[in-house]
Amino acid sequence: MEIGLYGGSCDPVTHAHIDIAREALLEGLDEVWLMPTWRSPDKPNLTPYALRRAMLEIAIKDEPNIKICDFEMDHECQGETWDTMSLFFDLMPDYNYSMIIGLDCAMSIHTWKRGIELTELLPFIVVYRHVPDKKLSINIWFNSFGHSTMISTDRFWGMSSTEAREKIKNGESALDIVQVEVLQYIIKQKLYREEK
Repeated sequence: MEIGLYGGSCDPVTHAHIDIAREALLEGLDEVWLMPTWRSPDKPNLTPYALRRAMLEIAIKDEPNIKICDFEMDHECQGETWDTMSLFFDLMPDYNYSMIIGLDCAMSIHTWKRGIELTELLPFIVVYRHVPDKKLSINIWFNSFGHSTMISTDRFWGMSSTEAREKIKNGESALDIVQVEVLQYIIKQKLYREEK
């Protein structure tokens, strides 16, 4: 089975997260596993995991090939992708995995802990928000054998979780960024009214 691993804080999950997962399925994946961040040194004020996971459940309720993978929470991973993936492959070797990341992450992967080694460990699907600039080097790491790129047709690019939180904090509608059911859950749980 071909599995796409798509990590992120999903705080909250947006239209873009789900649309990218759907589009990745069209690249030949059998399933996409959303891997919400358990803890991150870069984001110390994440909404509690259970609430972010509940929003993901709502967002994928009609998506049979998009699943939630609780690996980071189950193993209390602390945000270093290399550490998480090394443990993941040791404990879950049964499938063929690819990692789905945006171009911004791909361009900075050399700054990650053992990021270049990670690119040798598994194939990546790098998501472009638009047709890439011709100035991008053809020698860039993800143009090598085993990796692939995907140009997202996602109409929600530019609508980030950060922007959703800001709109909700300001009492504005965030329906252009999150699903209506997710927004209803956010309101019911009184999330994002004040940035932490």
